Amino acid sequence: MKRPARARSFGRAAAVGLVIVLTSSAYAPSGRRDATAQGATSASKQGLPLQAGPVVVRDVPYAERDGQILGLDVYRMEDAGPQPALVLVHGGSWRRRSKETWSEVAPLYAREGYVVFAVDYRLAPPGGGARFPDPVGDVQTAVDWVLRNSATYSVDPGRIAVVGSSAGGHLALLAAATAEAARPDAIVLFSAPVDLERLHRKDVLRGSIENFIGCPPETCPPQYRRASGRRALDESTPPVLAVFSRYELIPPDQPLRLAQRLEALGHPVELVELGGTRHGMAVAKPALEETLEFLEGRV
Repeated sequence: MKRPARARSFGRAAAVGLVIVLTSSAYAPSGRRDATAQGATSASKQGLPLQAGPVVVRDVPYAERDGQILGLDVYRMEDAGPQPALVLVHGGSWRRRSKETWSEVAPLYAREGYVVFAVDYRLAPPGGGARFPDPVGDVQTAVDWVLRNSATYSVDPGRIAVVGSSAGGHLALLAAATAEAARPDAIVLFSAPVDLERLHRKDVLRGSIENFIGCPPETCPPQYRRASGRRALDESTPPVLAVFSRYELIPPDQPLRLAQRLEALGHPVELVELGGTRHGMAVAKPALEETLEFLEGRV
């Protein structure tokens, strides 16, 4: 039975937000390793039973592109059996920021029983020299890497989701929708732009979009059609959760049109609308309960 799109609104968000889907149990052969005690410290302040925080393995290389080593950070609880995995894709207008964007919320995901992989990808100018579709391919490569290394990190290869914030949501959606190999089992989007040509016409992120695509839509319309996450959807697209704020940077017609397209294809889709102007990671944090509810049973 097809699940209809659900739009839920919250005047004030919950205290903590969280999205998860990946878990592992072994250490990486390379990369920096450390443990975080943030969770235990917070628990002790509240008088709750102490629980060790997740182990963090940083800067694990997953690919080399154009002479650049692309890395990821792994967050996991120790001594866990095969668990679902979550691939986190950061935002930053396709041209800035890094996997460290997720450093505050990724440990929360790990504590909920997921192995979490926060990934870097090649950036667009001026932060880097990559153009569409190269960053999309990087995200697909990262998901494939997780699958190939699932035994090393105690990941259940049949339970993987991708989560993206802002521009990272755009990349996550395209990567999942256009993957030629195995596709993830669910997609979670926070403030994700999904129709770049429409945003360009509205003068939203116009300069960043042109830097990412490499041209304005009037000179290279095929590139914009290929870069539209909404157009890329097909019968194999996994279930989608889209979270956004009512008055934020990305207009609400973007997730609404995405939901209409998914419903036309007969695919599960859920929308969560927050009040205010929060964007990206500020949207991700309040949506913990809704995200976990969406992921349960899907990964």
